[in-house]
Formats: sequence, structure tokens, C-alpha cells
Amino acid sequence: ILEANMTAPGEDRVIEFDIPGSGMPTLDVSTRLPELVGPAVIDGTSQEGGFVEIANGAEVDLGLLLTGSGVTARGLVVTGFGSNGMVLGAAGGHTVTGNYFGYRPGELSSNRGNGDSGSGGAGLLVASPGNVVGRADAPNYFAHNGSDDLTAGPKPGDDGATVRDAFPKSGNVKVQAGGGATIAGNRIERGVGIVVEGATAGVTITGNEIESPLGLVVAATGNSAISVTQNAISGPTPRDGESVGVAVVGSAIVAIGNNEFDQIGTAVVGALSRYLTVTSNTIDASIGALLIGGIRTAITGNTIDAIVGVLSIGEDAAHTERTISTNEFIGHAGVVTAGGTLDKITGNSFDGEIAAMLVASSDGEFTGNTVESAVGVWLVSPLSPEFGDNTVSGNLFEGSFGAVVMEERATVAANSFDGPYVAIMASPS
Repeated sequence: ILEANMTAPGEDRVIEFDIPGSGMPTLDVSTRLPELVGPAVIDGTSQEGGFVEIANGAEVDLGLLLTGSGVTARGLVVTGFGSNGMVLGAAGGHTVTGNYFGYRPGELSSNRGNGDSGSGGAGLLVASPGNVVGRADAPNYFAHNGSDDLTAGPKPGDDGATVRDAFPKSGNVKVQAGGGATIAGNRIERGVGIVVEGATAGVTITGNEIESPLGLVVAATGNSAISVTQNAISGPTPRDGESVGVAVVGSAIVAIGNNEFDQIGTAVVGALSRYLTVTSNTIDASIGALLIGGIRTAITGNTIDAIVGVLSIGEDAAHTERTISTNEFIGHAGVVTAGGTLDKITGNSFDGEIAAMLVASSDGEFTGNTVESAVGVWLVSPLSPEFGDNTVSGNLFEGSFGAVVMEERATVAANSFDGPYVAIMASPS
């Protein structure tokens, strides 16, 4: 590393390995290694067998620190460091592909994780902008790194702040404030998947396979833009009701699209989030999306097979304006909102026991939906001026009951009813 650092930029700054012996060589690190200053390459694939292990041989907190800009790291197995296995620092633009973090190839069940000292560390810490972490043809493999607190799923009665603060702050991969990366094509399991926090420099998480009771925690703030797209996110078997696919617990603008969620307790949690979009995902979960507080969330174009498709809880007048549109809901209940204002449920198809229930809500719209559920829409609110004024119009109801109205000032108009029993039941009148 020191020799590479002293080599002038533009010359050969490549670290290669030719360590004698059979099997993968292990470099036991007893003191912290010097930082590797980019541009440079550290290439474990140059070793016969394709990998070199860099392991904590004492009480070393950090495995490998990449600084400068443009370091490429490949063919490394990074294990056992107390804080972080690898840090992408300084100006960024680093590339990390084809590595293992937290276990050796073929030894997934053997925990050699990094960041297990309670320091909030990770297998890989992204602390700089513009990095590449994995590619479809050269994935990284992560397991056992960072926090092992996987029981942070929302509990009944939790408010948005409680949910937000309960999730762990470290995982297999962590992007800290000021960091940014395209995290693509990786395999992540056995621990919290990816954590993004602070005001980031832009993060795209795409094409990864994540198998974990807690896939992603997005706690980024400000105007950070986070894209979560085309990932396969699955929970444990049998299904753990507290498992979470993606938790959005910061104020960043987050887009979750075209992902596949399987065997998950709650696919998406939004706690005090703003401008969260959940679009064109395939979801198999107990709860498709749990929204607590926040503003202007859009749930559109998803296929949701869940006991409850969307459970939306508004905490005050500022937590309003959900748009739930053009989704296919399969399961017991499609949409349940409580305390919502200006929520729009439009253009969806429902096939279950109940399509939608609006509780203690105001100025909501249930329009243009196709409903094959036994009960179409149920409006129930206290008799108070602050609740009511919800509209049900332009829907096709094909179940036993169309609209059940138990609130003041509801409008039910221009719907089609093709069910055997009751079109509209209103109490009080």
C-alpha cells in the first residue's frame, strides 16, 4: 500500500498478489493498515484462486480505508474488523466489486462479520460521493456485518417518531451523511441489509438480492434523492411478522419502484416521510405498506397480496394527502386509513373481504375503483365537524355490500352496484 501511494499518478499503481501456498491466503492484520490513496487498484483476483482475505488478527477497528479518488478494490475477503471492514472516503469515485464482507466464499454459516463492536459500523461504509458498489456481473457478497438488532419492526400503538427512532443505524452496507453510491447487483443476507442516513450525495440501490428480516433502512434527510429499484427483497421462512422490507424514516425524497417483496411482514414502512413514492412493485406480505404520519405519499401501480394492502395512519393535520391509485389488491383488506385528510383512493381493483375503510378521516375520495370484495367501502367517523366530507363516486361494486356510511356529510354518487344484497347502508342518515 505504501509503495502504491508513493507511485506517481498515471504510473502503475496496482497492488497484485502472488502468495505461495494452497488455498486462499489470509493476511492477519495486527495494526491498522495505511490508507490506500487513489487512483489505485488493489486486486485480489491476481492471486491464484481469485481471492485474498484481509482479516482482523488483533483488536483492529478498521480493515481498509480508501481515500483520494478512483480506487478499485476487487477479489478481497474482509472479515472480523471491529468498526468497519472497508471505508470509501475522501473525494470518492471508488469502485468495489467482486468482494466478500463478513464471511469466506462457501462459508456463509460462519460469522466473521465486521462492525460487531457496537460502534455503529458496517461491512462497507460509504463516506464519500460517486462510488460504485457492485455490478450485475461482479457482485459483492455481504453477511453478518453491522447491527444484529433485527427486531425493530413497528409495534401496535407506536407513533411515527417511535418507529423512526427504533430502527438500527448500521448494517452490512452503510451510507453516511455526505456519501453517495450506486449499489447494484449484490447479494446481502444475515443481518440488516443497507442503511442510508444523513444528507446524502445521491444513492441508487438497484438489482440487489437481499434476504433479511430488515432489508433497507432509509433515514436520509433534506433533499437527498434515494432510488430503490429492481431489487429482490425477501424475509425469513417461515414469515416473521416483524420483518420489514424497506423502512423510510427520514425526510429524503425516496422512490421505491419495480421491486419484488416476498415473505415479508411489512414490505414498506413510511414513518414521517415526505414525497415517498411506491410504484410498480410486486408485494407478498402481511402488510403491503404501513404509513405513519408524513405527507404526500403515492402508492401506485403495485400488485399487493397482503392481509392489509395499505395501512395509513395520520398523526395530525399536516400528515395528509396520500394517493393510492391503480393498484391491484389481493387479500383480506385493501386500504385502511385512520385520521387521513385529502386522501385519494382511485382506479384500483380490489378482491378480498373489504376494499377500503376510512376511519376518522376527512375530505377523502374513493373514486373509479373496481371492487369485487364482499364489502366495498366503509366510512366510519365520530359525529364531529372535523371528520367526514368524504366522497364515494364512479366505482363499480360487485360484492355483497357496496358502501357502508357511518359518518356525517358523506357523498355517495354515480356508482354502479352489481351485488346481491345492499348497495348503500347509511347510519346515521
